Amino acid sequence: MKLSVTEKIISYFAVSLGAILLIFATINMIEESEINFAFGIIFTLAYLVLGIITLVLVRKTTIPKIGLFITLFVFNSLYILTGLTLLFIIPGVGLLFIVLFGVPFAFGIVYFVNYYNQEAKLSDTLKGYQLYSFISSIDEEERRIKAYEIGLKYLEEKEYEMALKMFEKIPDYRDSKLHILNIQEILIKREKEELMKKIDQISE
Repeated sequence: MKLSVTEKIISYFAVSLGAILLIFATINMIEESEINFAFGIIFTLAYLVLGIITLVLVRKTTIPKIGLFITLFVFNSLYILTGLTLLFIIPGVGLLFIVLFGVPFAFGIVYFVNYYNQEAKLSDTLKGYQLYSFISSIDEEERRIKAYEIGLKYLEEKEYEMALKMFEKIPDYRDSKLHILNIQEILIKREKEELMKKIDQISE
C-alpha cells in the first residue's frame, strides 16, 4: 500500500474517532466528575486537533509528517489499552474501543514499514551512486547538485515518488519546483486512473 494512502486513512480515522469521542464526552459530562471530564476532554481534543492537522498536511508533501504519525500511533495505542482495561468492566465498550482504534493502529504499523522501506531504498541508492549528498562534510551547493542529479535519474526511470523526495530537498531551484509540480500532477493522475478502474470493476 502506498505511503500517501496510509497517511490519508490514518488521518481520516483520527478526525472521525476524535469527533465521536468528543460528542460522547460532552454528553456524559454531567455524570462524570470535573477532573475526569477535564482530562477526557483535553485528551480527546488533542487527538482530534492532531488528526485535523495531519489531514491538512497530508497534501503538503514538502513538510515532514513522521512525527505527527508517531504521536497518532501513541494515541491509538493508549486508546487500545483503555479498551483492554474496559473489557473487564464493560466488555462491549472495551471491545468497541479495540476494534475502532485497532484499525488506525494497524495502518500505523503499515505506514512505518513503508516509510522505513522508502528511506532504506533512498539510502541504498545514494550509496550505490556513491553520492553522499547529505553528509555534513560535503559543501551545501554540492549536496543540492547531487540531489538534483539523483532526482533526474529517478524521473527518467519513472520512480516518481522517489524523484519527488529528492527534488523537495532543493525547493529553491526553479527547475526543481517545476519538476515537483509535474510529478505531483502525474501522481494525482495515477490516483484518478486507479479510482476509475475500481469504479469500472464495481460497475461490471
